[in-house]
Amino acid sequence: CHPTVLGSNNLLATGDFPYFAVDHVEKEIGEGGFAMFVNGTQGNISMGHSSELSAIGVITPGRTFEHAEELGKKLGMATISALDSIVPNDSPRIGSAIANVRFPLKTLPDVQAAGQALKAAEEELAAVATDGLPIESLMSAKSKRLYASITDFYARETASLNGNLHVELQAVRIDNALFLAIPAEVFVEIGLELKRRAKFQTYIIGIANGYIGYLPTKAAHSDGGYEVVSSKVAPESEDMLYDEAAKLEAAVLEIEFEEPRAQVTN
Repeated sequence: CHPTVLGSNNLLATGDFPYFAVDHVEKEIGEGGFAMFVNGTQGNISMGHSSELSAIGVITPGRTFEHAEELGKKLGMATISALDSIVPNDSPRIGSAIANVRFPLKTLPDVQAAGQALKAAEEELAAVATDGLPIESLMSAKSKRLYASITDFYARETASLNGNLHVELQAVRIDNALFLAIPAEVFVEIGLELKRRAKFQTYIIGIANGYIGYLPTKAAHSDGGYEVVSSKVAPESEDMLYDEAAKLEAAVLEIEFEEPRAQVTN
């Protein structure tokens, strides 16, 4: 889930609800306790507000530190309640693998066209704000300007990439668990499909080792919206991710593990 209980009107550095979750868990464990929060496939999972509206400055009620603390403690309490069912392993088998992948970029306008579209959107927004038109018209113009700004930035950023975006994927195996690290805001439907296909119990770490923007489903590309506009990669990247994740899983399956060595005391 996006750690965004707090909105764009908050200018303080904050860990948002994960801070309160981690804090609760560590206090419950006691001295030496350690907890860690990672982003999963958070791409289209939010705290109950619209990412697009938030991006244009619309702050819905309840986006407060008090609400972040309430939700964080709920998560922390749920985590603590699950600890008794976990059997620790003092000598787990560990393996890792890395895949360097080139996801195809989605079709973007050239730099000149993107710049012109942004200029037109800015002029439209200025005109709407000046004319005192209904709030709906102003919101629409702000969204159009937001989309044009993102597209302009991506057009300039990717102009020299020859149609491909280099991505590093990582897999870490700890016994029968697999942690898959992806440097993107992956849509949750993709995360669930990755788990369904996996032989290991799979946990996905999003926005890991870099950031390439959103990774939506193929279906979402047809629907459009803020997250799709904020994605650099083409729809076929979803299937490529499934294939590469399967290869990484196979790679860590093949790793030969040494038997744990007896500890020697002098």
